[in-house]
Amino acid sequence: MNGNPEVLPFEREQRLRDLVQVRVSLQEAVSALAGFSPFDGEEVLDLTRADARLVLNRYLDGSLSADDLHEWADAIEVREDLGREEGCEEVLGTLLYQLANPVLEGEITPERVRAWLSSVA
Repeated sequence: MNGNPEVLPFEREQRLRDLVQVRVSLQEAVSALAGFSPFDGEEVLDLTRADARLVLNRYLDGSLSADDLHEWADAIEVREDLGREEGCEEVLGTLLYQLANPVLEGEITPERVRAWLSSVA
């Protein structure tokens, strides 16, 4: 991680975007964010419905597995530096909770993913 304070906000935003849009492997995205506290309270980036649709569609096309969706949601759900699209906080929060907790909320299946896609349309 670069110590230049002017570079850090940009780098943090890019690493968060890598996670939100799964632009790199989930392990790489989570590892790259390890140097940035998820609990500093300042939202740097918002998860949008478009981001959620992108990731859900990647599951349906076989690019991501159910385990990947679970790991993605789990990694995002705990981060205070990731907000939710204005006006969609509840639907995105519910989606993340359900994906991050398949034991409690039910298995991640193509049918459920299609229903979630409708909810974030």
